[in-house]
Amino acid sequence: GCTDRNGTMGIQTSSDVNGDGVIDTDCNRNMVPDDLADVAKKACVNGKAQEFYGLDDECVLFTTNVNVPNMVGRPIALGKGTEDGTPSDAWAGCYNDAKFFRIDGATGLTKAQAVLPNPPMGQAGPKSNPYGAVIDAKGILWATNLGGGLRYFDTNQPAMAGAARDPKGYALGGYGITLDRDQNVWVAGYSGGVNATPNDAYRYTPDRTKPFATLGDGFWTRVNAPGAGSGAPASSSRGIASDSRTDKIYFVWMALTAGWVLRIDASTIAAPNGIDKTVDGTNMPAMKIAGDGTIGAGVDADQNVWGVSRTGSVATRIKVDINGKMTPPDILAGISGMGCPVGNGDRCSLVLNGTMSDPQPYTYSDFTGFGLKNFTLPKGSYQYTLKGCAMGKTTWGKIIYDVTLPPGTKVTVRARSGATAVPDNTWGAFTGEYLASPADLAQKPGPLVANPAPYLQVEFNLSTLDQAVSPKLKSFEATYSCL
Repeated sequence: GCTDRNGTMGIQTSSDVNGDGVIDTDCNRNMVPDDLADVAKKACVNGKAQEFYGLDDECVLFTTNVNVPNMVGRPIALGKGTEDGTPSDAWAGCYNDAKFFRIDGATGLTKAQAVLPNPPMGQAGPKSNPYGAVIDAKGILWATNLGGGLRYFDTNQPAMAGAARDPKGYALGGYGITLDRDQNVWVAGYSGGVNATPNDAYRYTPDRTKPFATLGDGFWTRVNAPGAGSGAPASSSRGIASDSRTDKIYFVWMALTAGWVLRIDASTIAAPNGIDKTVDGTNMPAMKIAGDGTIGAGVDADQNVWGVSRTGSVATRIKVDINGKMTPPDILAGISGMGCPVGNGDRCSLVLNGTMSDPQPYTYSDFTGFGLKNFTLPKGSYQYTLKGCAMGKTTWGKIIYDVTLPPGTKVTVRARSGATAVPDNTWGAFTGEYLASPADLAQKPGPLVANPAPYLQVEFNLSTLDQAVSPKLKSFEATYSCL
């Protein structure tokens, strides 16, 4: 899907060529991010291969500037995408003037705008300075406000915007933001405030009795001093993320500036039932990680938790079991620059062959995509690789499959083929997504690129608009002929 457009033969795209776990952005050590012209002037040190191409990267589809003159871009969130499988649109927000711009995921064109409300004239309250953003399953974008409060608008009708009611009895200063699978909004407290400590977390349960009109009438739950019993200090809370551990259990994870990641037992906290309340989080567990200035917390595909520390330029993995038990991370094993995680440990240190690149990573939103995949657009995939004929060439025909589709659910299938038992870069590209069985691999949205070929990889994508129901893939088969 990449386009040869930079004047150098072939596709140039940023990648970890030497397998050390880091894409080196300055291989010639001239303190300038690499592109083709920069590396042509000064070669990479020690004969290293170029790994970063900047604006010459041909797999970057577009770059879009919004709200010029610059009004300090901060929050950004992806929407659900459309039913035909096209990319999600991005909503890019600006801190200074509270404007959000809808960027078309396929073209990069700006096609809509929203503005978060300030308090009405004469009323107390901070002006809108959005910092983080997340979009829920109904298309409502929620934005933290660094000075306090929670704002929102409907991405389907951007002129419809509002502010959640403030909690009673305590102040709210928001930083990172996430959704849980029950569509509650979680905010990292950051600065604390009246009757609060800076490492508090806040859950907002919107009133969804009406599609939009009552969203701001929900209730707040404050988790006070989470992790304090495990040694977590009073330190500004920054990034925040939710997992989905079992059908009954889920946790929210939060980063503290002092270099800690803590666990909030979210699924055990009762619904607010018409009142704002405070829950004691002292006995909730916390873990010290590598580095300091920890801003990011994220959940990976295995539901292990990562903390990203700006000071020290290091990321740390905390292994978490199905019940939420954390294993203390091994942050001492291995040698810096020898892989990610380093050696056999649980840290990724951004030191490249003895040279500290010191990029000071800074992230506090859904940097793994776990929330988007599971809470904004609940979706999962299943892959299986089949082997064709024992002798002769294999020509693949159709994929025939049996599914159960409750209302609001969907199953699509796509395929690719190649000559190796494990798919690699020699394989043909995936077909488009077929919407119903049988999927004829010789017809649109195909055809299959490499056919005949000895191996076929089939990928089913399952999605739901209602988290109470899921589609089921019961069986499938692929037809082929041998020559």
